[in-house]
Amino acid sequence: MTKHRLLAVLATTAFSHTAWAQAHHHGQASATLVLTAEGALSLSLEIPAGDILGFERAPQNADETELVETTIATFSDPAGLFALDGAADCQVESAAVELETDAGHAELIAEYVYACANAAGLKTIDAEGFLRAFPGVDEVDLSALIDGKAVHVEMNQSSPLAVLR
Repeated sequence: MTKHRLLAVLATTAFSHTAWAQAHHHGQASATLVLTAEGALSLSLEIPAGDILGFERAPQNADETELVETTIATFSDPAGLFALDGAADCQVESAAVELETDAGHAELIAEYVYACANAAGLKTIDAEGFLRAFPGVDEVDLSALIDGKAVHVEMNQSSPLAVLR
């Protein structure tokens, strides 16, 4: 991982734990996006598991385990969930998805790292695929840091496009 990509990942982690980050709210996914001028992009998501899976705990039977595995596989390919501007020419370098459970709550956590050939070309992100695939999520609350500028956008079924610049 190059220095710039590592910086984007670290910045996303730090940025997602600032006051911008939302608490666990049902029906709401929290997303954090960090884009460096060099084209390193990091996107992280936190979604209450009940909104995606229908339960907020570790799976307790084979059907639930299969549902978790299928959901993780779906999230492992973000292209069908989130559309980035084609002009930015962003390619997924890595995707990590897991179900975190703790004291009666569970969240699906997804972390994506992209390399964008034209960082200046990234002007929007579209969550229509995600919102359509997971109707239990009403809203995606996006906090972004692009070229040092903070942007906050709420995306939903009627307005799934976030303008970043």
